[in-house]
Amino acid sequence: KRDHVNILLVEDNPGDARSGQEMLNDVHTLKYTLTNVTTLAQARDFLSHNVPDVVLLDLALPDGKGLKCTSRLMESFPAVPFVILTGLDNEMVGLESVRAGAQDYLVKGQIDGKSLARVISYSTERKSCWTKSQGVPI
Repeated sequence: KRDHVNILLVEDNPGDARSGQEMLNDVHTLKYTLTNVTTLAQARDFLSHNVPDVVLLDLALPDGKGLKCTSRLMESFPAVPFVILTGLDNEMVGLESVRAGAQDYLVKGQIDGKSLARVISYSTERKSCWTKSQGVPI
């Protein structure tokens, strides 16, 4: 288990970004640094220069909506775990997200801080195990 988690939040809605941070603040066992960007282009730029422990990625952004756009970002950075965090409660989109490389699919408004912290922890561990087994540099 990591002592400190670096999180990239790709979310253009200020209210949703604030809500995510407040949920994480409620979990006193999770120490984290959160960087918020609002577009896929900003996320790509950030990931080109930084390796966060996890990316929380919204499916509806100003420069790209849907799994097709976000899956290109996930493919470009295979060593980074991505968690889709969206307002769309659709089981098929959730399954497609995981098939496209996401570690999990969470619906905004249906999670709490403890659940989010657990998903972050499990996602980073799963991705770490996968990258080691695939020989992907971390």
